[in-house]
Formats: sequence, C-alpha cells, structure tokens
Amino acid sequence: MEGAKESKLVNGKKKIPPKILMPDHVHIKAGKKLRIEAHVYGKPQPVCKWLKGDQDVLTSSRLAVHKAEKSSVLIIKDVTRKDSDFYTLTAENSSGTDSQKIRVIVMDKPGPPQPPFDISEIDADACTLAWHIPLEDGGSNITNYVVEKCDVSRGDWVTALASVTKTSCRIGKLIPGEEYMFRVRAENRFGISEPLISGKMIAQFPFDVPSEPKNARITKVNKDCIFVAWDKPDSDGGSPITGYLIERKERNSLLWVKANDTAVRSTEYPCVGLIEGLEYTFRIYALNRAGASKPSKPTEFVTARAPVDPPGKPEVIDVTKSTVSLIWTRPKHDGGSKLIGYFVEACKLPGDKWVRCNTTPHQIPLEEYTATDLEENAQYQFRAIAKTAVNISRPSEPSDPVTIHPENGKKCKSI
Repeated sequence: MEGAKESKLVNGKKKIPPKILMPDHVHIKAGKKLRIEAHVYGKPQPVCKWLKGDQDVLTSSRLAVHKAEKSSVLIIKDVTRKDSDFYTLTAENSSGTDSQKIRVIVMDKPGPPQPPFDISEIDADACTLAWHIPLEDGGSNITNYVVEKCDVSRGDWVTALASVTKTSCRIGKLIPGEEYMFRVRAENRFGISEPLISGKMIAQFPFDVPSEPKNARITKVNKDCIFVAWDKPDSDGGSPITGYLIERKERNSLLWVKANDTAVRSTEYPCVGLIEGLEYTFRIYALNRAGASKPSKPTEFVTARAPVDPPGKPEVIDVTKSTVSLIWTRPKHDGGSKLIGYFVEACKLPGDKWVRCNTTPHQIPLEEYTATDLEENAQYQFRAIAKTAVNISRPSEPSDPVTIHPENGKKCKSI
C-alpha cells in the first residue's frame, strides 16, 4: 500500500521541460584539461547527449562524460587544436527537448602556412616568395611569419627574415649560382608553427650576359686621349644592354685597368689620362642586368701622340668642262702614324654643304686628285683631309673658288 501511494505522488508532480545552462564559448590552451559543466533541469530527469559538430561524442581514455542528477560534464584531457569545434548538449524528457551549443577554442601555435609556395622574380642574388595563410590560426591572430633559407651545398638553415607581416617577401643576399631552398613558419602569441618548405631554386637571372662587342677600333689619337669605338654585340643575352665598360693596357704591362668609371651608353668613348709616347690597347665589355660579357678582341696597340696636322690648301692645276685637277702638300706632322691617304671634299657655291668625292682614303694615296662629274659653269671649292692608320686630320683650308669651263683640257688658274 505504501509503495502504491509513493508512485501516485510521483505521478502527480508537475512535469517540467528540459532546460540547459552553460556558457556559449570557452578558451583553453593546448595541453590543458577541458571541463565543461552544463546544468540540466527538468522533470522527469532529462536524458543528455553530447555532439561534436554533428557527430556523437565518443568516450575514450582521453574523453569522458560524467552525468549527475542536475548536470552533465564533458571532460577532455590534453586538448589539441583538433578538439576545437562547436559542441552541442541535447537534453530530452517526456515534456520536451532543449539544446545548447558551446564553442571550444583551443589556443595553440598556428598550423603551417599553406601551399603553393611560389618562387618568382629570380635574380642573381634575390628572389620573391609567396605563400598562403595557415588553415589553423591557433585561436589567435597570425602576428608574423619567419622565413629561413638553406644553401643546399652547405645544408644549414639560417634566418633570412625574422619579421614578415604579409604572405610574401623579397629575399636578398643570395650567392649567385648557388642552389637554395626556403621555409616559412607562421607565428601567433602562443608559438611558431611547423614550416612550409619550398622546392629548390638556383640564384641566377632568367637570361644571360651579352655576347662580346665587335670590331673594337681606334678612331682618333691625341697625345693624352685616344678615342675608341666598337659595334654592338650580336646578342644582348635576353636583356637590354645597359652600357659598356672599357679597359686599357700598356704594351709593357700585364694589367688591364678600367678606362671609365661609369657605364658608357654610346659605342664610342674618349679614353683620357694617357701618357704621351706610350703604346696602348683597349678592349670592351657589354653590360646587362646579368653582368658583363666576355671582352671584345683588343684593338691594335697605338701610341698616344699629337694628332695629324691638316694638309696644305689645295691648288687647282687643270680644269675641263666637268673635271678639276688638284694638288696639295702633305701634313707637316703625321701624329706618329703612317699616312694612308686622303679624303677630298667639294662644295658647290654659293652653298655650304661639303660632299666627299671618294669613299676610302686608299683611293687617294698621294697629294693629287682629279674631281669628276662636275657641273659645267658651276663654281666649286675643294678641301683635303689626311687619314693615318689611327687618326684623321681636320679639313685643310678650302681652295680658291674655281669655275668649271667648257674648254676641255684647257689649263687655267683659280679665280
């Protein structure tokens, strides 16, 4: 009888739907023990179930669920970042159901940066690296990346950049021609991640140095200055030529020395500071971003001497209806180099344009010349220019004006 009375009293109590009270989030450092206590109310006593995400929580040596009359406690030992998730507690009785979520944030060092790990803009001593943010930030903002480099031939890792705030950087101070690998780690306030490691690369430009300049030659000689000229290389190596470097050497020296302090942009250069009477030879290097070419073939040796004097004023010795015959005197000083011939130039008056009558000095080896194909009755002046093996003179004083007469073969004086 007493048992039946108790049962009746129980059945007569008011039913209460489940109610769960617990925080909506919790932060915990990795390696610690997580304890989530949820207060559960309701009559009859609710049945409780924990979920991680949408999966049932499975008990193990590391995870346990303790149930009491008015609580349910979830315990996880030695938490890791994998334990970070939304956990849901569901309580159910005959009067209803209640669910509450709690976000568990395990605070740890971040996961490694994510691939692809790109290497671009490779130069002889630098390159650009780029990567992606870690999938796991460790529950704390990424504050920094640490970039290391490894010279493959040596095998040791050294810090290249200790503080990178973006997911890319420029690495310098590489040794040209050496092979490198790189690795990057993410850092937050709890520590530094495992590294993301790049493939191998060689520190070199994606193009070559130019080929050597061609046809290095002497174009003018003075007692303390020699003009050197050359032709552009056949190949720029895949990168525009930025200039030229000139070297000189004395005949009795073994050493080549620079003749210019900064790169020369043109293909001719006056090499100054020479000593009169010494013999010099010159060679040229072409430059681009990859470096200097092989040297050109050296010029012939030439003596630094005073320039060749101009020839004497041409004199007219004969005139026809289309020709004029001229003579002049040799230069008083040939500059110390063999005279190889002359250029003769004509100017039709009253103009001032001088036109060469011959294309090479070898065509006029002596101090005489007959200009042909002249315009009948026109008036001309002529001048001569001496050419040695290494130099060319200033033009001579112009001849007196001469009129082309129709009388063929008649001797006449200049007018």
